Order: sequence, then C-alpha cells, then structure tokens
Amino acid sequence: MRNFLLLPIGFFLTVISLYPHKIYHYKEITKNKQIRVTWRIIKETSDRILIQAIKPGENRLFLLHKKDGSTLKWSVIKKNNRFVAVRKENTITVHLEKNGKKKQRILKIDKTPWIQTPEFGFLSLVKSKQKSKLFGIICPRDFSFHKMIANKEGEEEIKIGNKKYHTVKIKVTLKGWLSMFWHSYYWFRKNDGVFVKFEGVRGGPFTPKTITQLIGEKN
Repeated sequence: MRNFLLLPIGFFLTVISLYPHKIYHYKEITKNKQIRVTWRIIKETSDRILIQAIKPGENRLFLLHKKDGSTLKWSVIKKNNRFVAVRKENTITVHLEKNGKKKQRILKIDKTPWIQTPEFGFLSLVKSKQKSKLFGIICPRDFSFHKMIANKEGEEEIKIGNKKYHTVKIKVTLKGWLSMFWHSYYWFRKNDGVFVKFEGVRGGPFTPKTITQLIGEKN
C-alpha cells in the first residue's frame, strides 16, 4: 500500500477538477447478501486521478489516466492477501503477497487500454460521442487479461429508491463470439458521468448476478 502511494510530488500539484471531489456510497446485492461499498476520490491533477474503494474486508486503490480512464496502478488488500499491479507500456507487472509469501506475475499485453474500474474508467466514453470502446481487464482469481467491448445502449431514465436519474446505459461484453455467453450493464448519470448502477455477473458460469446502486454522495 505504501509503495502504491509513493507517487511523484508533481502528481499532487495543480489539482484540477474533472470528477466531483466527493464520496459515493453504494448498495451491492448478490443473492441474499447485501454490503455497502464506498468510493472515494483521493487526489487528482490534470492527467491523473487516485481513487479508493472500500467494502467489508477489502481495500482497493486505483491510479487512473484521466484522459481515457485507463488504469496505471491497481492495489488490493484483503485479509492476509495483497497485491499491486502496475502497467508500463505493454506490460503489467503484478506483485503478490499471500500469508507472507511473495510472488510476481508478468502479463504481456498490447496497446489495449487497461480499465480495471469501469465505474470511473468509462467517463470519457459517457461524455464523448464515441459509441463503443475496446478495453482489457484483469481477472483477480488468476490474473489473466481479458479483452472486452463497452457499447453505448442509449439514454435511459431509471429510479433508485425515490430518486430518478437520467442516465447513459452501457453494455459490456467479451470480445468476439464469446459475447454470446457473458454481458453486464452500467448506468452513468448523464450530466456528470457519475456511476449510479451496475447489473450483471462478476465472474464465470453459475456466478450469481450482482446489482449495485448509488445510495448516497457527499463532499
């Protein structure tokens, strides 16, 4: 965690607002289990943004490139396990530590943007006239890299509790013929691109569906 936060001093200078500097609270439901997830924007500059996501037993950090939302670093601490993944050009290096034992994985990829957090990484797609986006994501179970397609499905009015949101709906599928076997949906607030809802499966076959909804936000 400390290594993840040891960024150049210049990263913390000249803070320019693209994302609102707020805390976002979400309700995440999988079958009969419900948890609370909190996303916090820690720091941002003209070209980078540092985001924290906290849920019971797990703490995640993401360093994103602001222009396209791609992930530069990703850190997870969960009980006795932790790892940090760092991208340099077309290589992602994963440093793992489990029960005191350290390992390293090297992922060779191409120029495909790595978007580990679509909740924030899709902002450029939401706000642009672009209709689709190719990206890659790392599966945390085996650290394999999978290419996916995000397609805009249009605008939609949705209701969460007693609040209505005018949103941009995005469908995410695996690339190519595998798109027939898996998909998920994200909804983002039209006026500012804030993530408000997710519906889909976060895993392979027989994994139960998860629904995530925005339940609060504050400065």
